[in-house]
Amino acid sequence: MQSESAYRYLLIVSLASAAATFLAWGTGASAFVGPAAIAALALLAISCQGYASLKIFTFTLWVVSATVAALFYPAAFLSWGGFELSRLNVPLIQLIMFGMGASLSFSDFTRALKVPKAVLIGMFLQFTVMPLAGPVAPGVVDGGDLFHHRDHCRQLPRQTPHRWMRADWRRHRGQFDRVFAGGSGGPGDWPQRDR
Repeated sequence: MQSESAYRYLLIVSLASAAATFLAWGTGASAFVGPAAIAALALLAISCQGYASLKIFTFTLWVVSATVAALFYPAAFLSWGGFELSRLNVPLIQLIMFGMGASLSFSDFTRALKVPKAVLIGMFLQFTVMPLAGPVAPGVVDGGDLFHHRDHCRQLPRQTPHRWMRADWRRHRGQFDRVFAGGSGGPGDWPQRDR
């Protein structure tokens, strides 16, 4: 009974943090947007553990929370104590792929073979929509300038994201140094490119 009220309290605090995120974003208080968004997602992930119908979303919310943290504070995800975290990309992807493969059973393959049309549609979309979405997505997110990120999109199939992020970091190092020396490091402090 006491744990149920604790999860309910965490859910309320999570919703309050989400409201604070939108309030800070709307008022231009960019220093508070990142911490409030991260807190809202992390508290929501914890509170989902208290509800049987929401437990399935816990892992997804932790992933989204970590992604939001990386977007607001990218420097914290580049290296720790001189160790470049990009060196962990391949081993972690291998571990994830192994875990996914190890969880498959023979019945999973037989179910897939029973609906070959769905498998073929999925394969077709994987090899058509995904490569096209790479160059289009940055243009949509960055205000419609499709060709601004073409160099990054060309490198995506060959390199991990951290490598091309480091290249962008080196190219704009002076701007990033000024931002992270005096600002919060949130999106409101990110350098704006000339339009």
